[in-house]
Amino acid sequence: LDVYQGIMGSEGQGVGALSGAAGAGMLAMSTARVKREITPTTGEEHAEALRMIRETPIWRYRYRWERDRHRPPHIGPVLETSPSNLTDDGITVNLLDYLGLLHAALQALDRQMHERIDG
Repeated sequence: LDVYQGIMGSEGQGVGALSGAAGAGMLAMSTARVKREITPTTGEEHAEALRMIRETPIWRYRYRWERDRHRPPHIGPVLETSPSNLTDDGITVNLLDYLGLLHAALQALDRQMHERIDG
């Protein structure tokens, strides 16, 4: 796909792959042109997302390699206490899936709020 090649390079190797891998971590491809089997999520899935978010602790932490103790610590999930579907490799959190989970949970909260307001 032209979009993929533009990010990863035509061979997916060398500097193109390195910059593409770094960029892919920060900029997730979201166009329908690079996706398949696109289906809408359900209200039940949103409620499940909210449950998972509620049960996921948020931590303050520093990476082991960080030397600057004057910088404020990071804040976020730790993989070992996160939903298992947020990792592809057991080491990193898939940020696009994490954002999708947060978005679904927000929609569940929005629906709950409107149900209470509207009665």
